[in-house]
Amino acid sequence: MARMGASERPGEVLDRVYGGLLRPDGSVVIGNSGTSQLRTYGPDGRLAAVAGRPGRGPGEFGDINWIGGLPGDSIIAFDLRNQRFSVWSPAGAFVRMFTSQAPPGPVRPIGVLQDGSILIVREAGYDPRAGAGVVRDSMTAFRMSPTGEVTAIPGSFPGAEWLIYPHPTSFRATQLPFGRTGHVAVTGNHFVHGSSDSGTLTVYDPSGRSVRTIDLGGQGRSPSRKEVAAFLAEIQDEAERRALARHYRDGTGGSAPVFTTLRGDTEGNLWVRLTPNAEADSVTWVVLGPGGDRRGSVRMATNWLPLDIRENTLLLREADADGVQTVSVRKVAR
Repeated sequence: MARMGASERPGEVLDRVYGGLLRPDGSVVIGNSGTSQLRTYGPDGRLAAVAGRPGRGPGEFGDINWIGGLPGDSIIAFDLRNQRFSVWSPAGAFVRMFTSQAPPGPVRPIGVLQDGSILIVREAGYDPRAGAGVVRDSMTAFRMSPTGEVTAIPGSFPGAEWLIYPHPTSFRATQLPFGRTGHVAVTGNHFVHGSSDSGTLTVYDPSGRSVRTIDLGGQGRSPSRKEVAAFLAEIQDEAERRALARHYRDGTGGSAPVFTTLRGDTEGNLWVRLTPNAEADSVTWVVLGPGGDRRGSVRMATNWLPLDIRENTLLLREADADGVQTVSVRKVAR
């Protein structure tokens, strides 16, 4: 098992890792947002190359939150803060950068389809001044070429649920813990959308046509008082904490989601992270085949997040009790 970030040598500590990529040759690319770098590690986990730096110019980043692989083994990275993509050679040399030609508004990438196009989504905005209460945003999906041209996918998809609450000087919004959330993942040449409060997932072709549904089964549960209390204790803003406490005290909090994350792998399978039981230290990921058939399941620690999945190999981000991150490559049997 290769492990990255465990060394405290200068330049090797990881900070705010949101994206990673398993390469066909066994090497690993990690987006280390804390230093605005793309770091390449060999199959043995040793740091092999570093590219990128903070800034807004060519080869520079504000916040790396996603990395994908393009045909020909090129690397594509997304800078969330600067809302732009950059392409890098297999050896880690900067090639070019571009922005999406989607309608105005922040976008985020979901994954690379088999034809080399990239699925991106743009969340619809809402006006926090409209008054207090629960609102739910929506997502519009686009297919984007590796140079930024986009094709809209008909329809919109449910997004995240937010609580708008009064603040001393204005209204503000916070995403609801245990609330409904829309999740999207790319699997092969299709993409999947599901709302976390439902066990039904819908598979779409690249044009946005629904081709099948998948029934996960199961149902959400109400969050326990202990779970809610633990979440509230971490909130620093007093107005936000009071608004959320009132929301759950009034019995309008709803139920915890059926699932919390979707991930696709290079075989076209879909990995679904089910909601763990309260105080559990591990969680079940169900693996579904391209046709929706159940291929197996994997138990993982609750603090593990797959950044990339290639066949039966996982690139996992782990975080300890102090929030210190490491990344490891692990083989799994499902």
